[in-house]
Amino acid sequence: MTHLKTGLTIASHTGPAVLAFAELEVLKEQGVSPEAFIWVHAQNEKDVQNHIRAAKMGAWVSFDGLSDDNVMEYVTLLVKMKNEKLLSNVLISHDAGWYDPAKPDGGEFRGYTTVFTKLIPELKKQGFSDKEINQLIVKNPAEAFGVGVKKNKL
Repeated sequence: MTHLKTGLTIASHTGPAVLAFAELEVLKEQGVSPEAFIWVHAQNEKDVQNHIRAAKMGAWVSFDGLSDDNVMEYVTLLVKMKNEKLLSNVLISHDAGWYDPAKPDGGEFRGYTTVFTKLIPELKKQGFSDKEINQLIVKNPAEAFGVGVKKNKL
């Protein structure tokens, strides 16, 4: 209802596909297009066919939690989405930072550079063009978070 009134994007920290598809069904029933929905933490779903299915529906598939330790997992996901011609529905994120007031100095801080220092160079090794990388880090976020009502086409 909020999306239909404001045009704001719906980013749901979902994880498993079964929940993402249940959310997409509710949105459809409410007249909201999947294009207004970001499936956050989609990398937690291990069946890439579900990522493909959601993207083909028009939803944003967000692979976040990128770190120095899992770059190749993300490269594999992105190659699969590229092969399906679905990069235009993918978001990537570190989901990093964090401050824990219970720990000295806020705990261990994880920075925001892995996309640039590790992921992009690896994507280039895998044959990603500058245009495809721009799609992932500039164009897609601008489109995903752009304000505008997206009604479901019945």
